[in-house]
Amino acid sequence: PVVAGYQLFTGKAQCATCHTPPLYTDGQYHRVASSPNGDKGRGLVDPAQTGAFRTPTLRGAMTRGAYFH
Repeated sequence: PVVAGYQLFTGKAQCATCHTPPLYTDGQYHRVASSPNGDKGRGLVDPAQTGAFRTPTLRGAMTRGAYFH
């Protein structure tokens, strides 16, 4: 099961594209989904990036909610 999950993470699901090891984040801002509460995200600093959010780390992901996914 662990191997299959890692293959999905690095393959078809393309999670590793933005959530790169060892910190499991690329530190960049991406527009992945509209914010349910109208949060402008990075758009507060740079209007061209409205709706973009920094890629969160996946470290400790089991201890918090799944946001945007």
